[in-house]
Amino acid sequence: MNARAAGPASLTEARRLAVIVAHHDGGPGRALLQHAGSDAAAIRDVLLEVGGVAERDLHFVVDRDRHEIESVLAEVAQDAAREQATGARVEVVVYYSGHADEDGLVLGRERLPWAFFKNRVDGINADVKVVILDACASGAAVRDKGGRRRAPLLVDARTAPRGHAWLTSSAADEASQESDRLGGSFFTHALVSGLRGAADVSADGQVTLDEAYRYAFTETLARTETTTGGPQHANYDVQLSGAGQLVLTDLRDSSGQLVLDSDVGGRVFVRDVGERRLVAEVTKPRGFPLPLALAPGGYEVVVVDGATASRATTRVTSRGAHVSSSSLSPVDLESAVPRGLLPLTRFPINLGFVSPLEINSYAPRVENNLGLSLLFGRSARLQGAALAVGGNFIDERLTGVAMGLGFNGASGPVTGALLGGANVALSDVTGVMGGLFFNLGTGHTTGAAWAITNIHNSITGAQLGLINVADTVTGAQIGVINIANVSTGAQIGVINLANHSTAPLGLLSLVRHGRASIGVFASDFTLLGVEARAGSEHLFTQVRAGATPWLVPGATLPVASLGVGTAIALRDDIAIDLEGNIGFAGLNPFSSVGTRVRWRALPLLTLSAGPELRVLDAHGLHLPTSLAVGPLALSPGIVIGVGL
Repeated sequence: MNARAAGPASLTEARRLAVIVAHHDGGPGRALLQHAGSDAAAIRDVLLEVGGVAERDLHFVVDRDRHEIESVLAEVAQDAAREQATGARVEVVVYYSGHADEDGLVLGRERLPWAFFKNRVDGINADVKVVILDACASGAAVRDKGGRRRAPLLVDARTAPRGHAWLTSSAADEASQESDRLGGSFFTHALVSGLRGAADVSADGQVTLDEAYRYAFTETLARTETTTGGPQHANYDVQLSGAGQLVLTDLRDSSGQLVLDSDVGGRVFVRDVGERRLVAEVTKPRGFPLPLALAPGGYEVVVVDGATASRATTRVTSRGAHVSSSSLSPVDLESAVPRGLLPLTRFPINLGFVSPLEINSYAPRVENNLGLSLLFGRSARLQGAALAVGGNFIDERLTGVAMGLGFNGASGPVTGALLGGANVALSDVTGVMGGLFFNLGTGHTTGAAWAITNIHNSITGAQLGLINVADTVTGAQIGVINIANVSTGAQIGVINLANHSTAPLGLLSLVRHGRASIGVFASDFTLLGVEARAGSEHLFTQVRAGATPWLVPGATLPVASLGVGTAIALRDDIAIDLEGNIGFAGLNPFSSVGTRVRWRALPLLTLSAGPELRVLDAHGLHLPTSLAVGPLALSPGIVIGVGL
């Protein structure tokens, strides 16, 4: 595509990548959106037709889960990195249409927190990133982003613009709205109309970021001032350096144009004749023509001027089309549905036996400060405490404590505690999850979780239980069995399993991207033995077993020990191991510390040797070299080993 900076001589070739996401379902307590997909399709079409995006570079994702959206963003990040490695200029456009609140995107019963979403977008290495969010409270995404907000219009034409721009359909505390008559949201409808040419106030055949935002802001506010959802203010955060007139669409690249002649004036509605889609809506003064970039096909144009309406039907071809004649056509009034939450009712106290036999059943969406339920209680939001014998479920947000002997669940973010027999959090948790039987967290948990079984997507803090499972752990897993994809911290248990683990401590620690070896060893203490090691690159556990004929004349004693060690790499093939072991020689307990130099002589052959000092109960034993210290003996020696 051609991303043109200000000035006719400033032309930069760039590759533009796009991610278009729509999600209709907002989960319990939220109206099912009707037009999120059509909004996304409208943005997709305008980017493909005049926005410089090729089919191969556009990802269109509708009603998919959080994992799939994250995967698409990761794929775009890889594409952008490969393209930039060639020296090319890369621009990325991300669009989302759906539900959201002040905490993040709402994807059915899942959430994508603003902080996580912004980190994923920030991780895309591109010259320019334009993010467009059409959702309730989307203004929260540009709040406290850091840096200094500046006006979108920059005038330095010496370099192509670089940086990011976030455009949102509403402020942080506002609902975004969609209209059945428009077949989409007010904001996206205005933005698409602007990108097709209505925003081109300079009449240069290009729509810049500044022009598109100003048009979308003005149109969205004007169309929502008298709706039941209330005025809706588009928002922005622009951090661009260089030439600020970033071109979003180039109308001159369009395969067809519909020109509204200078004698046409009023509110103009353009619909696709076949699908009856409203593809553009503009307010056009008389006195000058207005071209709109449209795909070839048949269109109906309705012009409303005061109390009169007129209509024309035309066909746009590669040579374009003009509209100057009309006929009367009625205009229907419209009603708007909030794109977001149903009205919130506040009941300080919720009392009941079981949902829906409770006070909260008198309103579809309720916020409580205190919930008391004999069996099971349910709230949309809770700021305080909910107590129930059976359990509690919080649909949107918990700030406080939910306690139930049976089950506690939360769909939205939790700040506080879930305490019960079993706890399920379908979003982020900041606090604790204390369960008797199990804890399940599908978002990110910051704090501690304890139960017989803990299962988390990611956790920063500690998992304490018999079985701990997590995708990513920053902190500690302490239990009998610990399983993680990536553990940054400690895994302390009998069995530790991980793809990556910093500090696994256990009887058996298997780290896929770590170290595991088996070999034989000998020393002046053990005639011959086998040893197995497993762990990370720097921390490992080891088990030894062997026999010795030297400690008791005429008898052979079994020797077994369990130990931990750390490896200090000197070169790729040479390291120093520091080891500590405890075990038994026959019935005599002993402990040892030692160090060995380990040399990988061949890809599958490692040689090691080094000194070792043992401390043991020497009663009844014959030690070749020892120093008595009370009832104990210090026995220095040497260990050599051969391993795979």
